Amino acid sequence: MTDSEYSLLRDAFEDAPFEFWVRDLEGRCVVANAETRRLGGRVGQKVEDTPVPPEVIASWQSNNRRALAGEVVQNEFEYGAKPPDLGALERLLAELPKLRTE
Repeated sequence: MTDSEYSLLRDAFEDAPFEFWVRDLEGRCVVANAETRRLGGRVGQKVEDTPVPPEVIASWQSNNRRALAGEVVQNEFEYGAKPPDLGALERLLAELPKLRTE
């Protein structure tokens, strides 16, 4: 990959208008883009350390296990109590096989 291609890829990741993050096999966030950080995600944070209800954590952990088993997990969920804070997100999770070998 050229420096120019690397720079473009880095900018696309960082400036994407949606959350983009990677977790290691222990569930720890190892990289997070600006939108993830804006919404409260942080590098080093594990799913169970996120300040959300226990049922949300259980759902996220289940989805992560499915993705690590090789399934591409796609779902939608709402967040926020009421407008204007109410929103919807679509989540897509997939294993990055290269992480298993490094």
